[in-house]
Amino acid sequence: MTSSQTSTKYSVSAWEVVAIISGALLLVSLGFSGVVIKFVKNASEPTRVKAIAERVVDYQIPGESKGWFGINIGSGKIALVGSADVQLLAGKLTVDEKTKENDIAEIFSEILLLNNLSFSRIENKNLCGINVPVTIEKGELSLSNQSSPVPAIRYRAKAVFKDSEQLVILRAIGKNAEENVERVFNSLKCK
Repeated sequence: MTSSQTSTKYSVSAWEVVAIISGALLLVSLGFSGVVIKFVKNASEPTRVKAIAERVVDYQIPGESKGWFGINIGSGKIALVGSADVQLLAGKLTVDEKTKENDIAEIFSEILLLNNLSFSRIENKNLCGINVPVTIEKGELSLSNQSSPVPAIRYRAKAVFKDSEQLVILRAIGKNAEENVERVFNSLKCK
């Protein structure tokens, strides 16, 4: 008894190739979307954000503060916490030659902006045990729930150490903005 083997060749149509590529792209897109959703969920979970902030700096914000956004990537930590009247962006980043060139403070300088800036000055203040220049900006901030702008003040400062950089951007709004921003800034203790 002899058996003959016949091989049948099937050709792949262009539509099958398109379907396979589309399926692969869909799987990659779904996986990437899942990672992005997980990142945003973790970065905006209030308890986690406050924990990140507390690893960067001790602070005392008047009223009840909550965590809004925080990331912890490698040795770098950045967190945005605050109350209705005071917001604090605090970061601690490892400094390497590339970081020094890009200046971390400039990357985040547009956070917690003021509308209608009336004046800006630089004043030396103590941050993390060293005297640093602090950019102090006063102006107004338009809020969606207010019919007229409210007074606002923003402090921007950074302290550079041998292997790390502490960044602080602090904004206070309302009639007690100046007292609040000064009180919170003076309460900062870097870690």
